[in-house]
Formats: sequence, structure tokens, C-alpha cells
Amino acid sequence: IRPILEQMQITNTAPTNIGSGRNGVGGHLGMDGPNPFGSGNSSSLVPSATPPAPAVANPWANIPSSLPSSLSKAETAEAPTAPNTAKSTPLLDKQTGPLLSTDAKVVSACVSRLVPDENDKQRDVLFKLAESNHTWEEEELSAVHQQLMSFVESGSGVSFALMLLRLAVLQQPTSGNAVSDKSTGMVVEMLLEEKPQLVSSATTKSMAWCVLSNAVGSKNPPNWFDGLSESTNEKFLRLIDLALNDGNPTSDASSSQTDISLRQSAVAFLYNVSHHLSHREGSKAPQAEENEELSEAVMAILIGCLENLMEEKDVVSLTRRYMCLGQLLKAKRFGKNAIGLVRDLGLFDGVRE
Repeated sequence: IRPILEQMQITNTAPTNIGSGRNGVGGHLGMDGPNPFGSGNSSSLVPSATPPAPAVANPWANIPSSLPSSLSKAETAEAPTAPNTAKSTPLLDKQTGPLLSTDAKVVSACVSRLVPDENDKQRDVLFKLAESNHTWEEEELSAVHQQLMSFVESGSGVSFALMLLRLAVLQQPTSGNAVSDKSTGMVVEMLLEEKPQLVSSATTKSMAWCVLSNAVGSKNPPNWFDGLSESTNEKFLRLIDLALNDGNPTSDASSSQTDISLRQSAVAFLYNVSHHLSHREGSKAPQAEENEELSEAVMAILIGCLENLMEEKDVVSLTRRYMCLGQLLKAKRFGKNAIGLVRDLGLFDGVRE
């Protein structure tokens, strides 16, 4: 599971091509053997060694400050305008799409663990999640969601079911109707209600955040998300608070690999929410285009990602926090107010560092 979480890629649109074929040929999962999940022995899940991640490039390092008082008017007039490009935020400008977990190499192993060999029809439908060129009919895709929901609700192979569900939410039927509303809504409810199927282990919870992150970042987010995006919606704010809590780098187990993976997944969800809030259509009034009030959701993510920012030691989690902040601080509709809030709270120095 760890390589899946670490290899989430930023894309401009949710891909329909989600990877290799049903046998998992191609790609790199970082697990040895044809069945990376083994036969129940925990030692069989051994990620291959990966090189250490490079240091995070701080996208805020070149935020311009006010001109020094000693600079004369003549010097100011002669100052070239070109350096503005050096003070841009190339990392933020480049990574403008959602974070999506699209590794399909594990489909075969997951299906094998969930569905008996004799149930060929059920297995064949799930195997299609690894086929990049498959055209989904609404009835067929709805059956996949229903099938995976039953595994999650029963507590049988929950992590494997969620691994498949994170791919299913990226698929759209030919009719164009979203079919992920019920399944992803169930994951939301189970997280908020702390159902043991999802919160009994950090690994399972990580996969739950993967599902929701993919759902929010897909081409057609579930209908419940647009409703939850309203700042007055208590459930949406609770979900944000839960993601911020799971992304907290100061917990007692913050150095464990399972906790790091949980933080990465939770912050990926926050990034996709930030991206959605920053790009959704706002007020039609011209005067409100760049001066929209900050919603409770925006303020919660903004302050939550700044809190304990410098205590995050994991490069992936830290980068994703920066990207959350970047989406909000550079938002056309409310970015100026977001920057003003950060300054008013005395948190701007932490961002600059």
C-alpha cells in the first residue's frame, strides 16, 4: 500500500487510462512476487527500497518584500521588470491539477483476495478496473460500486476493496451519470462515525482517504461533494477537521511508516478540496471576483495546513501542505483575503521560511 500512496501523481484531469492490464504488467509497485499481498504473512508485504526523496523546494522562498527605505527613486525607476519572473512560484504554476492515485497493478491481487476463484463472472467485472480501454456502462459500473460497498460494510477485506474503489470512482459510464455518490458517501459516513471497518488501522484509513481524494479530484465529483462544499455544511467541516487531524505530524506515532502514509493520504484529500474550492465558479459580480469572503472551509484548511508546518519531516506530506496553501493563497477570487488573514494571524513568516 505504501508505494501506492507515495506515487500519487498530480494530473490536470482525472485519467481514464489508469494503468496496466489485469495481470498487472508494467508500472512499479515496489513489491516482490506475483502476489504482493502474500498468503496472510505480514512479512510478505515488503516494499522495495526507494532512493531518498530530494529536499523540498520551498515555493514561498521568493515572495517579494517591500523595497528597502534606502532605495532611491532613481534606483527604483531603473530597476528592471524582468526579475518578477524569478519571484514567481513555478512549482505551484506547474502543479495545477488534482492528486490522483491511479496505480492499477494491484487489481489482480486485490480481486484474488476478495472473490473466490469459482465466481468467474464477479471476478471478470472487477478485473476490468485495470483495463485502460474499457468502456463502462452505467449498470456495470454501478454493480462494481455495489459489490465493493458490500465488502467494506461487512468488514471483509476492507483494504483490498478500498484499493479497487479508489479506481472505480475515477471511471465514468458512457451515459455520463455519476455512480459514485452512494459508495463514496458511505466512506464519508464511516469515517465521521468512526466505524471500526475504516478506523481500526491507519492503513485502512489511508485507503479511505485515497478513495475520497480520487472522488473529489475526478472529472465528475460525486453530487454530495458539491453540496458539502458549502461552508455552512457541518459535515463537510467535520471531514476537513478529520483530515487535518490525520495529517498532524506531531502525533506520538508520527515517525512510523503507517502514520506517514496516513498523513500523505489525508493531505492529498485536503489538496484536492483546496483545488476545487479555488477553481469552482464564484460570484458573477465583477467587484466580487477578487474579493470574495473566505468560507469556513477555506479558513480551516489554510490555518490547519500552516499549523505545525515546520514540524513535518516527511517530504511528500510537506510538499502537499505547501500545495494546499498555494491553491488558496493564489486563488483568483479570494487569494488576497487569504493572504491578509495569514498576515493578520502572524503566520506569514512561517510560510516565508
